[in-house]
Amino acid sequence: MSLTNNPLKTARHLGLVVIDMQAGTRYLAEHVYKQPAPVDFTTLLANNQLLIDAFTAHHLPIFIVTMRPKAFPHLFDQTLSRSLFDNAQLQVHRLEKHLPSAFSQPALVDALRAAGVKHLVVTGIAAENGVCKTVRDATRLGFPTTVIVDAILAKSQHHYQDALRHFEQINDTKTMIESL
Repeated sequence: MSLTNNPLKTARHLGLVVIDMQAGTRYLAEHVYKQPAPVDFTTLLANNQLLIDAFTAHHLPIFIVTMRPKAFPHLFDQTLSRSLFDNAQLQVHRLEKHLPSAFSQPALVDALRAAGVKHLVVTGIAAENGVCKTVRDATRLGFPTTVIVDAILAKSQHHYQDALRHFEQINDTKTMIESL
């Protein structure tokens, strides 16, 4: 898929959805994933921060969705579920989910609609799980999506390439920011 298959014409109704960029996934990316793709975790974090900064500068809504597994003890859970973008200055919508798709949190749809979002820009981890399932559910709910290919991470190059086949619209960080 090429980066030119993205028909964004206006940034006015965009919303950035950052999935599972939290302390627990940092550990997974750095210690469990054998060869994460397409970028290393430091680059992933930097690209997500660039997007958050650009959306903030353009007064576009940002939704940071973190995983909070029900099975973990509360103290352990709070440590692993802590967002890597915890800057209190950020004007973001923060949601917690218990399943891979960000839409497993019913409040997300209401928050998107209240913010006037009609098109999602999706980033995060893991491309083959939370990102794919969020994009699938967004499409089902009538939200077109653009996945930022250098702001997502998969546990391997194979999983990354497989995930890309599920995304109708893709872009990269630099081009997305320029289009804002």
